Amino acid sequence: MQPDEIGRFAHALGLAERGQLPNARGGLRSISPYAVWAIRLIYFTGARKDEILGLRWDHVNLERAQLELPDSKTGAKIVLLNPAALEVLGQIERVDGNPHV
Repeated sequence: MQPDEIGRFAHALGLAERGQLPNARGGLRSISPYAVWAIRLIYFTGARKDEILGLRWDHVNLERAQLELPDSKTGAKIVLLNPAALEVLGQIERVDGNPHV
């Protein structure tokens, strides 16, 4: 991504979070905050979509700032978490009885 594309991408995610994303009919729409968080985690970590969408809290090691994925496309894998990814994870509320991020 080019720097101007990154800015537009971040701006569009912000609009979506606030329910201000234009739709095809000229109205506005929002998307789930979980979808925004997933997109940001994919961007900040470089992890695959399915790795993030299937991410479980027991795979998140905040002390080591890493995701410990037991079964990715290529087998077990460690994904390092930069400060931006850690910030996103800090925004996600854990849901009782749901092991997924």
